Amino acid sequence: MDTAVAQVFDIPELANALASHLEKNALATLVLTCRQFKIIFEPWLYRDLTLSSGIVNGGLLLHSTRSLRALSRNIQHIRSLTCGPEEIGYLFNCLLRYHVQTATGATTDNAFTITSVGSLSSSLPLSRRPRWVPLPDVPPRTCHVIPLAPMQRLVSLKIDLMSSRPNVKIRYRMPTSTDADITVRQICWIIQQSPQLTSLDIVRLSVKSHTEMQLLAATIGGLSYLQKIRLSIRTMEEVWQRGFSKMFFTLPRSVKTCELFSVELSRRMFFRHRGNFYPDPDQEDDAESELDPKDKEWIELAKKGYERRNHSELDHEEDQDDIQEVRCRTETLSLLNKFVPWKMNGASSDDILAVFDHCPNIEHLDVPCVSQVGNELESLVRSIKERCPRIRTLSSKRGNDCRHLFSFMETLPHQQLQEVKMTNWNHTFDNAITRRAFESHSTTLRKVDIHHAFGIGSKGVLAILELCGSLEVLITHPGQCESRNVLTLSDAISVPWSCKTIRHLEITIGLPEVSQAPYYARAAPVVLSEEERQQFADLERFYRQIGSLTTLEYLDMRAVSVDIEGNATESTEMNSCKCTFPAMLNLPDCATGWPGYLNLLAGWVNLKELRGSVHVTTDETKVTVGVQEIEWIATHWPSLECVAFFTWDSDVKDQRFMRLRDELRPGLSLWQY
Repeated sequence: MDTAVAQVFDIPELANALASHLEKNALATLVLTCRQFKIIFEPWLYRDLTLSSGIVNGGLLLHSTRSLRALSRNIQHIRSLTCGPEEIGYLFNCLLRYHVQTATGATTDNAFTITSVGSLSSSLPLSRRPRWVPLPDVPPRTCHVIPLAPMQRLVSLKIDLMSSRPNVKIRYRMPTSTDADITVRQICWIIQQSPQLTSLDIVRLSVKSHTEMQLLAATIGGLSYLQKIRLSIRTMEEVWQRGFSKMFFTLPRSVKTCELFSVELSRRMFFRHRGNFYPDPDQEDDAESELDPKDKEWIELAKKGYERRNHSELDHEEDQDDIQEVRCRTETLSLLNKFVPWKMNGASSDDILAVFDHCPNIEHLDVPCVSQVGNELESLVRSIKERCPRIRTLSSKRGNDCRHLFSFMETLPHQQLQEVKMTNWNHTFDNAITRRAFESHSTTLRKVDIHHAFGIGSKGVLAILELCGSLEVLITHPGQCESRNVLTLSDAISVPWSCKTIRHLEITIGLPEVSQAPYYARAAPVVLSEEERQQFADLERFYRQIGSLTTLEYLDMRAVSVDIEGNATESTEMNSCKCTFPAMLNLPDCATGWPGYLNLLAGWVNLKELRGSVHVTTDETKVTVGVQEIEWIATHWPSLECVAFFTWDSDVKDQRFMRLRDELRPGLSLWQY
């Protein structure tokens, strides 16, 4: 290595600054270059770690002795960890083995000695193992449990307990990976070994009893540096209603984001289905009889003094006595900025307000699902407003409480909200209610996302475009080809839009069906019928309206066919994924009599992405879009980086578009992804 280069990498600050900007592939290449680079850059390979069999190649690190040795060597460099149910079981047993061998002074594996697993092992004494901690697993023959030191510097932990690929053989899958009760305790013990955690995200955790909720609350309450908690639980109603409330009042004061979800199950349904939350383990014949002597030795050490305990039950009095008492917090969560509360159905107004007494500074509130209605609901909303005066963002992630969101919008101080995101599955809203709610914050709203909301309707979408003059982002439709919250063409041109500073727009336009043959299929010169002249006059007004939005950077605009009442129809000619807005992508042609409105879109100088119904493989665009149009696009849309002219499976052979991509605008993407 050149002397000057070597001197640069001798400065840790410079080397770390470089490593922080490199992808893992580049880091891996540097590690293989020389011994000095291996020492410098190998820890960065483990800084953000994904161990999940549900992700392609996610669990490979746990498959070989060589990679496991590297993991044990770099365990204290891990800052962020993502894992699934199989990895939780394996990591728990590895941590338990380290705990046992450290406590007893035993070393049963020359390949992974106690002194080699972590630089902090000698200076961090391990506390007594509580009796609620599960016993070790008998590992399958394909797996070797190594001692791993606690990840003392871990700051972010994400655990997704969704069933991974059940038909894929996972070498390190433990027999208890299907046991929901044991998994809760394994997770709690792993969390307690990483006291520096600032972010904790646990998804689809099955909890059986109040005792397990108490254990979970005590564990989370002990994380004094925690800033973000996101917890999604599958349990019975009587468990989460009391458990979440207790958990909230034990959260550390450092929390800035709190999201608590529950999937309700009856007692009968919980015990019927909880085994299906995780994949079935591999079946091993006589696993214990063929256990490696080294594994057998540490497992026996781990079981000493714990033989009396049943492996699957936490409800024994001895185990409950060993769970730390949950101490309720008296101080408010003054740093809490975002709050997504659990379902509060059945809770009294006093109990609900007791929660919000602890949230004086929240700016993002997910509207709680409550049982109060009418005047009682209005009184509750006003009381929450008084306790939480800084709310700037409202959302509703549950499909049945969008009505409550509108109540909050009207009750909060006018012209305060900056962002609204709603989910609604069941209700159709009166146009007057929708308009009144958005008018209350028309000058301050910057972002509106209704792509998961049914029942807003054309008039509701129009109200947003008409009233919200400061709007920068509007999202109205989900998925790639789905149509929802359709804005009819007649409504779209009925009033001027005030959102002249919008940057991101996803919108679906409903076009009336035309009864006669399309203009481009008739002999030239084409004479338009009265019906066609009226439709193209409306389209021209719409293109002028949309073309006046000169700040647009992202536009996903879809066309669907609608009936006379404005409801989307299942027209094969008007599939939003495979159609084009009539005459939008072509220039007017006097010789043929074809209309064209591309020149009305010359103001899109900031547009970077154009998606939706802009395909050039339709019957219309095959004959109307030519060299002139392509050169016009290359000239008048200078910022364009992606335009969805073709679907992802299209084979582009048209020389005109190949020239656009290769010569006129090198690097321009032409596909719909």
